[in-house]
Amino acid sequence: VLKEFVELRGGELEVLYALSGWLKDKPQSYSVVLSRKDKLS
Repeated sequence: VLKEFVELRGGELEVLYALSGWLKDKPQSYSVVLSRKDKLS
């Protein structure tokens, strides 16, 4: 199913990176953020 989806709509796809971790000042606070490659630097 995924292969068919990519074949049909592959040109419309974009890779997102999942960044996750704990805040230094709030170790009990875990978060996940999705980001595009151009926003990583």
